[in-house]
Amino acid sequence: MPESKFGPKSYASAVKTFTDRVEPVSVFKEQLLSVIEGKTKHKCLVFYGVGGVGKTRLITELMTDIENRSANKEGDSSGKIIILHISMDVHEYDSPVAALIGLRKQITSPCILFDYALARYFSLIGKTADQIRQFIPKDSVWWDVLGEMLSVVHVPIGLLDRIVVWSRERRSEQFNLYRNEIEEVDSIIHDPSAIAERLPHLLGIDISIIARSKHSTFVVFIDSYESIFKRSTFVEGNTDPEEFIREFLVSSENVLFVIGSREFLRWGEKDPDWNSVLDQHILEFLSPEDSEYFLRQVPIKEDDIIKSIVATCKGLPLYLDLCVEIYKRKDKSHLNPADFLIPTREIIARFLNHIDKNERDLVISLSYLHFFNFDIFEQLIKDLSIPISVTSFSEIIEHSFVKRLDDFEGLFKIHDNFYEYVTGDPNRPNLLIEKIFMFAVRYLYEHKSVLTMQELTILYSSTMSLIRLIDRLNPNSLEPLLGISLFLLENGYWSIVGNSLGDAKNFVNSDTRIRFLYAIYLLKIGKLAQSNELLLALKGKSSEFGSYSQYLDYYVADVTRIMGDYDGALGIFNKISSSLPIERDKQLYLRTMRQIGDLTFVKSGFKKALSILEKSAMLCDSDSMELAEITRIMGHIYRFNFHMEEATANYMRSFQIAQKIGSISLEGMLYNNLTEVFAWIDPAKALEYGDKSLTINRKIVEPVEEGKTLAAMSIAKAFKNESDAAAKLAHEARELQFRIGYRGGVLFAEIALGVCKYFSGESSDLMAQVEKVKEMTENLKGERFSILPLLVFVNDKNSLDELKNEVEWLNFPKTLNFLKELPR
Repeated sequence: MPESKFGPKSYASAVKTFTDRVEPVSVFKEQLLSVIEGKTKHKCLVFYGVGGVGKTRLITELMTDIENRSANKEGDSSGKIIILHISMDVHEYDSPVAALIGLRKQITSPCILFDYALARYFSLIGKTADQIRQFIPKDSVWWDVLGEMLSVVHVPIGLLDRIVVWSRERRSEQFNLYRNEIEEVDSIIHDPSAIAERLPHLLGIDISIIARSKHSTFVVFIDSYESIFKRSTFVEGNTDPEEFIREFLVSSENVLFVIGSREFLRWGEKDPDWNSVLDQHILEFLSPEDSEYFLRQVPIKEDDIIKSIVATCKGLPLYLDLCVEIYKRKDKSHLNPADFLIPTREIIARFLNHIDKNERDLVISLSYLHFFNFDIFEQLIKDLSIPISVTSFSEIIEHSFVKRLDDFEGLFKIHDNFYEYVTGDPNRPNLLIEKIFMFAVRYLYEHKSVLTMQELTILYSSTMSLIRLIDRLNPNSLEPLLGISLFLLENGYWSIVGNSLGDAKNFVNSDTRIRFLYAIYLLKIGKLAQSNELLLALKGKSSEFGSYSQYLDYYVADVTRIMGDYDGALGIFNKISSSLPIERDKQLYLRTMRQIGDLTFVKSGFKKALSILEKSAMLCDSDSMELAEITRIMGHIYRFNFHMEEATANYMRSFQIAQKIGSISLEGMLYNNLTEVFAWIDPAKALEYGDKSLTINRKIVEPVEEGKTLAAMSIAKAFKNESDAAAKLAHEARELQFRIGYRGGVLFAEIALGVCKYFSGESSDLMAQVEKVKEMTENLKGERFSILPLLVFVNDKNSLDELKNEVEWLNFPKTLNFLKELPR
């Protein structure tokens, strides 16, 4: 195979070689000096300009200058300058909390207040001790104590309080100095979002303390600022995504902030006081002098060639680099200045025309992918039969149009300007794009268990963006597309899939597979009627799904179940199980058996359901999604029998697997289930679990679980004699479940209302509520057992005797005894 012509570069790179920007550098040094000397309390430098103008390079150079000064021991009298840097285009920073953690990890001194609040926050959203330790640096006062908690599945509130005492004693001066800040955090018991809002304030105080104690100055660099508005995961959870930056800035005394943004910051329009804090400078293109200086460093010696390149590139570093590559590839005996006098928008095209076909195919292919790693690079050149050596990878990633993602080891990104040109080319090769799309979806499906969920979602989103460029979907790409999409949907990443399907609008109506995925997305976000309508319209087309043909029937049955037709759903699931050998599709078989077990218990066959699920569990792989789901349903059976110890044990086992495999949706469901258990045995703890459930399920848009959690929290509030709050939650749950069409959820809300009426002493209303619930269970033809607590409350002996005989209880005397001993 011929070697790639991508050789080591012997010339400079305009993107990576900083050419002197006199004004920005001068302004930075002036503002830095003002902060160091204590003349400025709050200052934020903003360098804004179009993409590719060199904002990132400027920030890199400013940081390098600080590091060089420190290395040369300059400015000792002014103290040390501490750099913090974050680039908001990194996918990991998809929320204010994630971005602040990214900054915190760079600080080598203890951040007492921030770490304290962060651990509180993580406990409220349900992180384990092991997970918390991943986010708390070793210098934190929390590190040693967390080391003792690694075997604990949850962070018990009692243990957390003991840590608080310990850390207060160890850092008494800081805690005493900011006692009010600690007390504010301590006062937040159930609302993690309230702690999240305080985190930027607390980190600002911490770095101010560190700066004073060490006679140092912090400089905080924030690059690609505009990216916070591009991610739905960031914007959806924040009515004002910039607020945390402003809070961090105003809480940080004698700290210089430097922001790189494509847009002018308009904070002053809402609050004119910000105009005195912001010092904004448009970053123009490189001046002709700077451009000429760079070109002579390449070196290019021909004055006329230099003038032509400067005139063409208009100071844009990426374009200067590409012209240099063209220059290097030309026959020097035939150089002509006119060859470089081309419209600026055509520079990328000219560059592509000057490289040979193999290199051009590679560069264009990588541009369509947008993101890649070595493994993708290696498999891509094999899949597309591009005769390029894999050993050329190290040279390729050094090109000016390739960016290394620092927060993801081994992951690279094609420059946005280059990507936009290639994907926007009206003469783009459709056949090649189809091949690349087919390669990418197959790669993702085959590597879904190897890639991290963060990597997987980045690569999936960029792959799916190609679908808008394709005229038709190659049949060979459809099965892996279904496989990877279903994998993400079942693990709680349906917002990623839903957003990506937005790029497939041209296929939603024409391709059955895309419509199928869209129907499941609607199911996951609680739009049951729309999902059901789409799925029913696809019936009879299962042959178009290849090896996923029975998944259509599976999801039809799933929607049918959630909408309350238990008999209809059970019939479909039984049909699937009887026609599906386990060796053909073990995953679907086990999912189907889990659903059969679930519906069997819903139809009051507790013992039979437990037997079905126990046998299915024996067929599961260890630590698999299927085992976690089956174990969770077994927990339901024990919970509705009020065998709470067994129910909790099953939920905890399932929870451990869910966290190990990274299924955020399963975590959300299990926090709801734990809320449902502890509502009856420990209401305060139930409310803690409920807050964690709501945080996750609202984030991933899971209204069914949200509604069930509200109903369970209503019961917990009722046991705490908070009747008004309890009734309000029950009504919210009922309205939500009614709106989405989840009949079982409406039933649970009505039962919660019955519990509320019992504890508030509304005896006549309670009797009417009992009759209402009876009628609902009769109409549902299922979940007859759920009325048991209300029958015990009203002491309806006849109905209790009937229910004892109608339901296959695990141990009815034990169940009845539990309910009779509840506090009244």
